[in-house]
Amino acid sequence: MQELIETLGALEGVRSVLLASKDGLVVASTFKPDGDDELHAALTAALLGAMDRTTQRIGLGKTLDSMLQTDDCAVQIMDVDEFVLVVVSDKLFNIEEVRRGMRRVAEGISALSSE
Repeated sequence: MQELIETLGALEGVRSVLLASKDGLVVASTFKPDGDDELHAALTAALLGAMDRTTQRIGLGKTLDSMLQTDDCAVQIMDVDEFVLVVVSDKLFNIEEVRRGMRRVAEGISALSSE
């Protein structure tokens, strides 16, 4: 799975990629060694869970993915089977290119998970 997320990390403008369990444990990461990937894993898994509960409660269905922008970057979060895939990129980067890459990686993760 590390190789799969590294393909996303190689995209221009991508700062870091994280694959976490829905319990918030790091599965694979491109964070720098001094990066706090464990904290990011826990928080983004919790964020996706909260968004999913909210969208279902108000009748909008299951949350599949989400994007948010901060004053510094863009963060895309995707539900992938029992995992959460997170990409942090430059704010002005081509968001759709990242999303296409995330879908390709999600397919690869799903194939590995089903083996």
